[in-house]
Amino acid sequence: MGFVGTARGLIASATDLAWTDLRLAWRMLVRYPGLSIVCVFGMAIGIAIATGAFTIIYGLLNPVVPLAEGDRVVSIATLDVATTNSEPRVMHDLAAWRSLSSIEDLSASVTVDRTLVADGRQPETVAVAEISSSGFRVARVTPLLGRYLLPRTSARTRPASW
Repeated sequence: MGFVGTARGLIASATDLAWTDLRLAWRMLVRYPGLSIVCVFGMAIGIAIATGAFTIIYGLLNPVVPLAEGDRVVSIATLDVATTNSEPRVMHDLAAWRSLSSIEDLSASVTVDRTLVADGRQPETVAVAEISSSGFRVARVTPLLGRYLLPRTSARTRPASW
């Protein structure tokens, strides 16, 4: 019974102390209004700077895919643990991943450098993205010209790796 009484006394004294602090803070705000305004503006500027910094850092660390509903698109990569280099995936891995029930659709892509040659101009190296036939469906983007790519049925015509 003595411990309960002591705990109630501590809670009551802490509550009294908090009210005393609030009354003192209010008196200081009223007595020094100029200092109070400077403090409020200083805190507002500090909060604005911190919010801006966190927004920029979050945007850099968690970029959004520039697609409609880009937050639903996930990248899967396989890395070699020893060298931390990306390993090329083969088509049977893509087929195995497509069979997972938690995946709505799956596409493979790779970025490669190709040489662009045009009449009357110097050859130029450009970065090109190569995608599997389901790439447009995953991105939910319609082609500018033509139709969606169609999957090939012949295993002989598929590339060995992506």
